[in-house]
Amino acid sequence: MNRKRSPILTAQENYLKTRDSKYIEELYNNVVRLGMFILTRRGQKYQDPEDVRDLATDICLKLMEKGEPVISSAPSGYLSRALWYKQKPGMDFADIDEIEKAAEEYDGPSYDEVALKIQKEAGVDYSTELGALVGQTIESRINWHKVLKALPDKAQRRAFRIQIKEVEKCARESARLRAVAD
Repeated sequence: MNRKRSPILTAQENYLKTRDSKYIEELYNNVVRLGMFILTRRGQKYQDPEDVRDLATDICLKLMEKGEPVISSAPSGYLSRALWYKQKPGMDFADIDEIEKAAEEYDGPSYDEVALKIQKEAGVDYSTELGALVGQTIESRINWHKVLKALPDKAQRRAFRIQIKEVEKCARESARLRAVAD
């Protein structure tokens, strides 16, 4: 099955081949369209839609300045991360690129490996309903406060909070030990 190439990547490639400004306009419009979709689909209602237009402008300017691809693959993933970083105070587009580059060069353990190790250190028992819930919360990176609020019983909420706090304590200790080792 042939997958349709992303219009963002196509516009970027066409601009680099021809240097025709119509492709910059096409790239800008496609980035804005996808960025707005990401904001509405993911419920990022606290983020200003103007951030999407700023990001699209930044991408187009960078493409014209550098003369090399800005987005190498998966435009939706790139834009999601860029929008997430953009809402952080003091972050700009240059920071996003450096963070992305560092992430690509990272050769340490994956999030899943670290999360599993910390859960084991914290004594999470996956055979229990509580342990399974804690494990799923951490593995899926769900905000544990939302899970806590969704639990119907006060005793369940208390047990969940205690277990999550134990995992957090182990995570902090593990991070401290890694920082000392480095």
